[in-house]
Amino acid sequence: MKKMSYFFPLLCICVDVCSVHAIRLAQLSPLLLTHPFITLWGGALTRAFVLVVLAFTYPGGLPWMKSFEGLQSIGILCFHFPVYTTLLWQLGQSTVGELWGWHSWERVSKCFGGDRCKLRPLFSFSILPKDKILKGP
Repeated sequence: MKKMSYFFPLLCICVDVCSVHAIRLAQLSPLLLTHPFITLWGGALTRAFVLVVLAFTYPGGLPWMKSFEGLQSIGILCFHFPVYTTLLWQLGQSTVGELWGWHSWERVSKCFGGDRCKLRPLFSFSILPKDKILKGP
């Protein structure tokens, strides 16, 4: 049986924050400065790729991260904001704040702290194995 690392969720958050920061720096380059939608969707794909590679290659990863539920959580985390921004754009709403603010510390912290329903599995894993948890009456 493989040993799980209980610091794996923290590692995922740190890697995600670093990748978002790198994407923010890339968005300010002269090549991508005039293409914010490409940067938004490319950044989401890069972020998802990095997290999926981490989930499947890290030896101490949590088992649910390799399941459909884990991939779904990564997908929602990475793609909810580009989808929302694209829908706003299609509806004719202003997207300037979303295109240039999606990588701010406030937005990234809201993804991990505020949106509990979509990231519930990341924050509700049990430290005890399932056979050791006491069941109620």
